[in-house]
Amino acid sequence: MPDNSFTAVFSCHVFQHLDSIGHVTEYFHEVYRVLQPGGSIMIHIPIYVWPWGIGKVIPLLYRLRKTVDLLMACTKRSLMRRLKLHPIIRMTSFSEEYVFNILGELGYTDIAFSIFRTKSNGGLHHFVFAKKICNPLHNR
Repeated sequence: MPDNSFTAVFSCHVFQHLDSIGHVTEYFHEVYRVLQPGGSIMIHIPIYVWPWGIGKVIPLLYRLRKTVDLLMACTKRSLMRRLKLHPIIRMTSFSEEYVFNILGELGYTDIAFSIFRTKSNGGLHHFVFAKKICNPLHNR
């Protein structure tokens, strides 16, 4: 799609199935590229927030667990390709801090999070809302 070609971007039930934060970062860059200045996003992205005072051990163990999960998923996918089985569905969540920081670095403003039920399955879902900065001198 051409640069600055959309006034809004909506995504639901997609980002949680990407394999890594790197892939999500690439998608946020692409969304920013195709969004017009002043355009807005509404993206479903499972987020979590660590409680204050949790220390460094728990987040480190969480990252280790996520790394093991990724290795297991890659191994399973490799076996599935060889055996021609149906693919597994991955569930990835992201820290609120990561989402807020990456959007801010790209040049989004009015970044906000909301949780509400979706009609598709009635479950609670996290959404991030933001606007692309209107300043034409802002690069990215």
